[in-house]
Amino acid sequence: MVYQACFRCRFFNLPVIRFAFSYLFRILENTSNDTAMKSHPNELFLYYNPVQSGEKQARAYARSVSKNINEINIQTQRITTTGWRNILNKLNLRAKDLLNRSHPDYQTHIAGKSWDEESWLHILANSPHLIKAPIAIKRGKAVLCVTPLEVLKLR
Repeated sequence: MVYQACFRCRFFNLPVIRFAFSYLFRILENTSNDTAMKSHPNELFLYYNPVQSGEKQARAYARSVSKNINEINIQTQRITTTGWRNILNKLNLRAKDLLNRSHPDYQTHIAGKSWDEESWLHILANSPHLIKAPIAIKRGKAVLCVTPLEVLKLR
């Protein structure tokens, strides 16, 4: 399949290896990088954990903000460290600001240790259940929805 795609690529005079790697990278890249995907201008991306209590309300408010919603369950869809870095840049927050510090897993495995920025990104990618609130992104603006009403800031 990749070979056929590379063969077609030679028609456009692009190096075969470069195309194959870019093709594979796009397959491996998670949907969390919403800037790489074509999306509706009014599409709202909602990163949520269905186990947490206020998630249903946040999803309902998100439906009132936009009729085009891309709901991303962070428990089932893995977000890469690059995806988390993009989300954090839009939120203008640090990785540790997203984590629920009262969670027992945070207390036993993370608290009291020093972590660099890359390690915090790996913690987000590997332990999404520690995120304290849903994240809503629309038109490059992002909001950490500590209360469900904060989704309305994206109107």
